[in-house]
Amino acid sequence: MMRSDDSFLKHAVEAIDVVFTTAGEKTSAAVSVAMISTPVWKAWLQNISETAALIAPLLGCLFLGLQILLKILEISSRGK
Repeated sequence: MMRSDDSFLKHAVEAIDVVFTTAGEKTSAAVSVAMISTPVWKAWLQNISETAALIAPLLGCLFLGLQILLKILEISSRGK
């Protein structure tokens, strides 16, 4: 029998509350799960980091060029 997502989530939260009673235990368990699952998301995070390293300098140059252009336009409009 299939349960709805809300029902499954409710039962999962209840099970977690039974096993881990304090906020410290819940936090410790969450950190442990994150560390155990590192191999799963490490490659994804590395790809995102490499992509950002390629795109960020280009966006920085474009932003600097835009700021220079806006400042030139501002100075030239003041003179008129």
